[in-house]
Amino acid sequence: MWGGISAVIFYAVILVFDCIGSSDPYYTDKHHVMYHAFVGCSILGLLMAIALFVVFKNWHLPHNSMINSVATTTFAVYLIHDNGVISAWLWNDIIRAGRFYDTVFLIPHMVLTAMIIFTACSLMEFMREKFFSTVMGCLRRKRF
Repeated sequence: MWGGISAVIFYAVILVFDCIGSSDPYYTDKHHVMYHAFVGCSILGLLMAIALFVVFKNWHLPHNSMINSVATTTFAVYLIHDNGVISAWLWNDIIRAGRFYDTVFLIPHMVLTAMIIFTACSLMEFMREKFFSTVMGCLRRKRF
């Protein structure tokens, strides 16, 4: 039941973006569309997040240590790539998604970009964890 409701929310959000994009000249500029699609305070983004949560909420997966170790990095990935210092530089100067807006490469570019960002940030988090566990281990051994 909830999967069907989530699908309806997905399609409704897409429909709203299509209607807004075709009726308001402000949204026809590719930079404005990308901004409003991914801005952190968007009601449409919130609806998409809720729909995704509902879709995956009832999945019962068996314990998998690989998935769990990667899952522990997701909050760090969010903090690394979506902070005020890195975010504008990453999305505007490095990724420049607006240049693919009117091409068939938009979706593949965004999927590949998400995978690269997640992998790079996860590796940084794994290195941070290793570094701090080593430092804390050295500090614990030196205590009296």
